[in-house]
Amino acid sequence: MNYTVKELMVTVLARELNDNEVGYVGAAAAIPLMACLLAQRTHAPGLILSGLVVNPRAEVLFPSAFDYRYLTRAEAWADCWDIFVESERGVDFMFYSGIQIDQRGNVNLNRVGPKSQPRLQGPGMGNSALGINCRRFYIYHARHRKETFVPEVDFISVPGTLVNGRPRAELAVYGRGPELCVTPLAVMGFEEGGTMRVKSIHPGVTWEQLQQNTGFPLDSPSTPSVTGQPTEEEISVLRGIDRTGLLRSD
Repeated sequence: MNYTVKELMVTVLARELNDNEVGYVGAAAAIPLMACLLAQRTHAPGLILSGLVVNPRAEVLFPSAFDYRYLTRAEAWADCWDIFVESERGVDFMFYSGIQIDQRGNVNLNRVGPKSQPRLQGPGMGNSALGINCRRFYIYHARHRKETFVPEVDFISVPGTLVNGRPRAELAVYGRGPELCVTPLAVMGFEEGGTMRVKSIHPGVTWEQLQQNTGFPLDSPSTPSVTGQPTEEEISVLRGIDRTGLLRSD
């Protein structure tokens, strides 16, 4: 079956989402947005996708989840007050990418380098409560490289399994934390308080390729499994929405 690595990432994330859950998608988030739409149209019709636009009945996929064109076919729209109230209450799941991701699942959206003289300034976070109050979150990144996957992030925007050597529960941080990390090369999971562990490697990817593009030693089963491919139904649903081929572009 012909599919792209972005479509594979979408299907991996979609299969993690359950019926009647409430999830939140950030702004520049085409991959997780499509994962939610795919879940709704396959196994989780009662899933609620929240954000500025609530349950968009998308007929075309746009790069930003906050694209105003989603408003034309949505159940509702929310303002910033609604979003902050919802985030304080806590949603079931959230998605995060970042400029740095470390082996404990900490995500950096703020800066690379020292505070006094950063080498790179990130977008930051508009609502830090979501990263703490969500019951679980998924990490994803469209590029898997050493500069992103580092031993320790320079700034913790979203806390992972271990924060400055202390587990989330000890710091009274709500929720399970990172559930999976999905990249163009592999799917990684997290044991409670543990490090990133390879669950599966995508078809055509070697262990050497994965390790060479990761800035810390990866833990894995003795024989990592191969990531399950999208089904014909999943590809049909995906491409029925992604008519412009956003997930099929580089």
